[in-house]
Amino acid sequence: MSSGFTKYVTSSRLLVSTCYGYNTSMMSDAQKNKSVLDAHSPIPLYYQLKNWLEEKIDAGDYHPGDQIPSENQLCDQHGISRTTTRQAINLLVSAGKLTRTQGRGTFVNKSRIEKPTFRLAGFNHDMHQIGIKPGSEILQFTPILPPPQVITKLQMKENEAAVFVEILRFADDKIVGIDRSYFAFKRFLKLLDEDLCNKSLYQVLRTKFNTHPTRHSYHIEACRCPREIADNLDIDPSGIVLHVVGTTYDQNDMPFEFSDEYYRADRFSFRAEIQVGDNERFGGFHT
Repeated sequence: MSSGFTKYVTSSRLLVSTCYGYNTSMMSDAQKNKSVLDAHSPIPLYYQLKNWLEEKIDAGDYHPGDQIPSENQLCDQHGISRTTTRQAINLLVSAGKLTRTQGRGTFVNKSRIEKPTFRLAGFNHDMHQIGIKPGSEILQFTPILPPPQVITKLQMKENEAAVFVEILRFADDKIVGIDRSYFAFKRFLKLLDEDLCNKSLYQVLRTKFNTHPTRHSYHIEACRCPREIADNLDIDPSGIVLHVVGTTYDQNDMPFEFSDEYYRADRFSFRAEIQVGDNERFGGFHT
């Protein structure tokens, strides 16, 4: 076979392999960085970019702790404006997928801790169940005059005092949230004698006060972190937190605890589980 023919065959194979994407080393930077966004799609460009970045994170192209491309790089790669890029990144920061570090860039967050919502248990118990070391620091533990919402939820009398407990929560030595609970002072006066740093609050309630939690009604929403909470959670006041407000009931279906909690959205999430039996109680499953 002549050398000319050999060169022809070799170059033909190279052309075919390149066309089908097998020889990516021969692709230009422009080809490698070609945008996957569709300017003609009804889906806004910022949302397409958000989905693209999220897919790369979920696929492991960007690992926890990795820095994603800068806004300028994303603008150049996808031919979009800084405003569009910033909108996409803001959505992922709000969702806890990314975090911004002033002067350094934007990074992929580590996986968040999942707290189950389908069982009634304390923070320490839930962390032990998923193999995480819990930690607590008492910030406040004192009698106070509670806000009107607490008086209503706990069916207390006006100007009646409450025991207020504010606990900073840790998971594997990292701050994840703040639990703030109120209890009627008349019923739980002696709770002030307990060492809640080294004891489970719910265990103390069961053994010392014959109070067995049987039902918890709560509401969860994402919000900007209040300034007075942000310092303790070690985040910016503009950071996103999960705000959990709820009332816990005892074995006699009497409310005994009102809780007002804040958890870092970049480190914590809540997991719900629904079973067929739950649907049947409410009239069956409907699509």
